[in-house]
Amino acid sequence: MKRLLIIALFTLVSSTVMAYDFMAYTFDANGAVNGMLYYNIIDGGCQVTSEFDSYPYNDNYYDPVDIIIPSTVWYEGTSYSVISIGDHAFDRGSCINSITIPNSVTSIGESAFCECYDLTSITIPNSVTSIGERAFYYCYSLTSITIPSSVTSIGVKAFYECRGLTSITIPNSVTSIGEGAFSGCSGLTSITIPNSVTSIEGKTFAGCSSLTSITIPNSVTSIGEWAFSGCSGLTSITIPSSVTSIGVKAFYECRGLTKTNYTGSISQWCNIDFSITPADGGPVNSNYSSNPIVYSHNLFINNIEVIDLVIPDDVTMIKDLAFVCCTRLSSLTIGSSVTSIGVGAFFICTGLTEITSLNTVPPILYMYIDWNPFYGISLYYIPKNIPCGTLAAYQSAWGGINYSEDCGAIEEISEAPLIYQLDGGIIVEGGEGNIITLYDMNGRMLATKRDDYTQLRFDVPASGAYLIKIGNYPARKVVVIK
Repeated sequence: MKRLLIIALFTLVSSTVMAYDFMAYTFDANGAVNGMLYYNIIDGGCQVTSEFDSYPYNDNYYDPVDIIIPSTVWYEGTSYSVISIGDHAFDRGSCINSITIPNSVTSIGESAFCECYDLTSITIPNSVTSIGERAFYYCYSLTSITIPSSVTSIGVKAFYECRGLTSITIPNSVTSIGEGAFSGCSGLTSITIPNSVTSIEGKTFAGCSSLTSITIPNSVTSIGEWAFSGCSGLTSITIPSSVTSIGVKAFYECRGLTKTNYTGSISQWCNIDFSITPADGGPVNSNYSSNPIVYSHNLFINNIEVIDLVIPDDVTMIKDLAFVCCTRLSSLTIGSSVTSIGVGAFFICTGLTEITSLNTVPPILYMYIDWNPFYGISLYYIPKNIPCGTLAAYQSAWGGINYSEDCGAIEEISEAPLIYQLDGGIIVEGGEGNIITLYDMNGRMLATKRDDYTQLRFDVPASGAYLIKIGNYPARKVVVIK
């Protein structure tokens, strides 16, 4: 049975400075005295505070108790409303089992419940609008918490190392989540991030090793460094089209990832700023882990896996690390407007068997030391299809051998090729070695392949009309029903 928490009154030496204006007893649910709290008078109300400037509320010598903070307290004949939990108010209060906060409180201060190791539950009322830095830092016995819809901000490391938490829902009212807010919450299996959040700060979910999947809302524009590092249980992640930058090692050690899904287009993906930190000795996968593809080895666009990658003509630059370690890529077609390819863009894309570049001016390959964007896939030898008359330029810019210039039809087509839809795709027979290109009805190139005198199949994203162009011959319309 829990014993009463009795706060002893100490004789203060002259050097000790009081940190409170007055103190008052607290009572349990049965009305029995179970402790004493300290208060400061502020803004017409009062704030729960620590006993001394140099000593937080702390009593490690008694069994854990349940603390009910009153909504009002009396002092010298005046009633004061309890409006906030001050900084360090219960810091290192290892004797606390549970806390009930009244709905008069609007803020929870910095380190208010820091290192309350025995704290298993807390009730936060709808009146609270902010949870301060390290408010529940190292409260590793805390198993559940409800963040009310009144809260707009969660401070830096607010729930750091709360290992007992298994799930948490962040309400739509929250617009700011501080760096490392849920870092080290290793028991967390699910979390809901609301559309009100615009950025995921550094280390926000670092070390949440029990998370298996997470969906980032389309309000988020940036993901900070180390944001999901150490989330070893993460098997899939969906990144929205709103994201424009991802910080250093955001997905470091997310080795369980098997799927990276993106809700935008290839053009948008190519424009994401992936932070890069090459190791001193050259590229190392872990230093490229701002891109989750490093571990999933694949990219899905709206849940359709990219195998034959076509960079659209509206892309002028493929940014650093865009497709790093995407070993599931089989072929690459670089659009005619691409003028440069960033560091590590196709680093160790070992599944690539063919590259087609449609620009008559070879795109610039940005380098790091001696490593070009195609490091690890032997750009020197891989078959490369290029526009007619550009061989010398490409050999000078890219080096290597095994180039093939596309100077129109390889040979006349003796018979009209067969083009038809089958099982939600487009089949081409009789292309006789020509380059075959798939377009949508807006003229946007979707895929290109060279006919190999067998049956070629083009998968399409949805039902509708498409154009198939064979060599320099007129395009033909095909309607696909999926």
